[in-house]
Amino acid sequence: MILTFFGDVAAQKFSRRQIENIDPELKSSNLIIADLAYPILSKKLKPKRFTLSPIFCSTQTIELLQKMNVDVVSYCTNHSFDFSKEGMNETYYHLKKAGIKYFGSGDNLEELKKPLLIEKEDQKLALISFSWPVIGGVPATKTKAGILELKWSNIVSVIDNIKNLYPDFLLAVFFHWNYELEAYPHPYHRKIARECIDMGVDLIIGNHTHRFGPIETYRDKLIIYSLGNWFHPPFNIGDFKLRFPSVSLKHCAVSVEINGKQIKKIILSHHVWDSDDESLKHVLREKLDSKKSKYLINNLAMESYDMWFEKNRVKNKLLPIYYQNESECSILLKNLFLKLRTSIIDLLHYFRLKSGPS
Repeated sequence: MILTFFGDVAAQKFSRRQIENIDPELKSSNLIIADLAYPILSKKLKPKRFTLSPIFCSTQTIELLQKMNVDVVSYCTNHSFDFSKEGMNETYYHLKKAGIKYFGSGDNLEELKKPLLIEKEDQKLALISFSWPVIGGVPATKTKAGILELKWSNIVSVIDNIKNLYPDFLLAVFFHWNYELEAYPHPYHRKIARECIDMGVDLIIGNHTHRFGPIETYRDKLIIYSLGNWFHPPFNIGDFKLRFPSVSLKHCAVSVEINGKQIKKIILSHHVWDSDDESLKHVLREKLDSKKSKYLINNLAMESYDMWFEKNRVKNKLLPIYYQNESECSILLKNLFLKLRTSIIDLLHYFRLKSGPS
């Protein structure tokens, strides 16, 4: 079976011409899973959560997903609840009507702990998503809609339960994490990814940075720290336009050939976003080579990764590093600081002083 993963998908307007030049080999995938970046609304709703820069897709995003043969979307981002539960309900209405499966946001905590189960081509899959609340995710409670919070205690209990209930299913875990445009995973997130594999997770798919990579193979399993953008043209948000830097215009779809829980082959399908033509164009299709790929970080030893990240991180302005052996108190303080920073960024969006990714 061939699984293909797309990064962020979002559209306010869409023309079939914009995807005419994507890799034709992607059509041979047995299952395509995409990351849905924002709510899909027929008209703008009144924002019901504290954000001054709410973003939503038009219903043309449904046509886009269908034309790209997307079967499933993960909907577990920092913008999933920009329009509260009402926005989630309308998004799921449009997806269900189009026959597209979804997971990642739900009415309550217990609902979210249940994975999306898929059985196709004699293959059994269990899909589950977590989101990092410090970048804007809204954690669900027993009575409140939201997302599964990316917190180690949550991850352990949810994965243990899935492994016990569905031992024959390949388990793919999706994480919405890290800072926008950061090139490398935080040491703490890298530690979480590896420990998830140790617990029996088969695939880990990350996103939120709006740039592709890096990738790690660990114990014959696959970790994609960020899929980046897949189809995400500039967005009009109020009076300003959301644009991305050049590093975010390099897109990549990842196809994984699996047999049971065994990964047989990994293919990277590279594309670029042509800003002049406003279309996605295929550049190169290559097999992931552990000796050659610039995206692999297998050679970065965990013992020295904290220090390596300090020297090589991309985003470092007032953004704390989450180290491998953080105490709960340290994590709490950093989380509180980042929530305050997110509120300030919302204000900058509101006063049109910031126009980058959100």
